[in-house]
Amino acid sequence: MRIQTLAIVLVSFGVLTGCATTEAPKTKPAPVSLQSVILQASKCLTVPEDQCVSVAVDAQHLDEAFTAMVSKQFERVFKNQAEGKDGFAAMKLMFPKDDWVFLNRSDYPLPAKVMVGQEAFRQVSLAEIKAKGITSFLEITGVEQYASSYVFTWARGMEARFGTAVSEKTAAGYDVREISQYHSSSGARMYMSKIFAGVHCQNETQLAYYINYYKSGTCPAK
Repeated sequence: MRIQTLAIVLVSFGVLTGCATTEAPKTKPAPVSLQSVILQASKCLTVPEDQCVSVAVDAQHLDEAFTAMVSKQFERVFKNQAEGKDGFAAMKLMFPKDDWVFLNRSDYPLPAKVMVGQEAFRQVSLAEIKAKGITSFLEITGVEQYASSYVFTWARGMEARFGTAVSEKTAAGYDVREISQYHSSSGARMYMSKIFAGVHCQNETQLAYYINYYKSGTCPAK
């Protein structure tokens, strides 16, 4: 089976082996990416800039805004999957029973599960990610609101992608756009090593394949 090149941007981060480790990443400064792109200056899509001010997050519509954001995030993935193309869906081909999952580390509650078409995204804890060796997940690190716009800071570490997205309700439904996005292989290594620091590798898990560049599901020898 061909494995999509999107996943192969991943590189081994060195601290994961068959045995546990508690070493902290040696490189402490935040990663600086040369591929960082500011896609939109304003955090509001329809409100004038002088009215685009920070307000308390309205929990009433947060779930809807979040679902729309997730749908937009994986729009290309599902399109490729429907057309039978290689894509991030390769992970689903290797682990067909695994759920699409997201990790919420923001200050606001998000739904336990959201449906994007026929696909279910289940919220998982960091403990479950570590225990099951799940590397394919969307992390929400922050939620803010500016006027009527919900602003989500996200990370897809397995793909070395990080960014901020705006989700705003309009008459036609939710309009979702990326404010900023960057790709950083070094940032991904640091991110994944921090997530899985001290974790034992288990054979035939996403983590095992991640470590082996998707060539094998056998953990490295101790």
